[in-house]
Amino acid sequence: MPTVSVVMPNHNGGKYLRASIESVLNQTYSDLELIIVDDASTDDSIEIINSYQDERITKVFCDKNRHVAYTANQGLQLANGKYIARMDSDDIWMPEKLEKQVAYLEMHSGIGACFSRVHIIDDESEIADEKYSWLYQMFNNAANKTAEEWARYFFFKGNCLCNPSGLVRAQALDCVGRLHNIAYVPGQDFET
Repeated sequence: MPTVSVVMPNHNGGKYLRASIESVLNQTYSDLELIIVDDASTDDSIEIINSYQDERITKVFCDKNRHVAYTANQGLQLANGKYIARMDSDDIWMPEKLEKQVAYLEMHSGIGACFSRVHIIDDESEIADEKYSWLYQMFNNAANKTAEEWARYFFFKGNCLCNPSGLVRAQALDCVGRLHNIAYVPGQDFET
């Protein structure tokens, strides 16, 4: 059983998919499984996914498009790891992301999840922190808070956690409900 399960929903993400998959497979922490759930893509996504023969990859191909909450749930149901990470098929990770986060969670058994700072990338896969400074500031400048302070922040100000930057204990995720409510399609990551 892998320590980390990475769940990657995809729909027509062919332009960025290979870079996203490579950023997971090339992590310095390699005790992982990558569960790719393709949501009936009509671009070259299926060919890209099938070009990988890495034994750490589980491939799921949906017969019709059902949207990201449904496909994320498919992956979450298959996840076997002690820790779960969500990865979007148009995002990339820095090589040491999982190594640092697993080490942190291993040393802090009372913590259920941790998130990282992020860079914003544009349509050309270039760092665009200045171009999208409002988004960069939102994800990178929130000071750490108590659980109560975070709840207040989320309720009154909104989300400031970047979904693919997180690593969550499966046990903690199971406590709040592992699966997304599919009614939250555009904001499924905020629901949890």
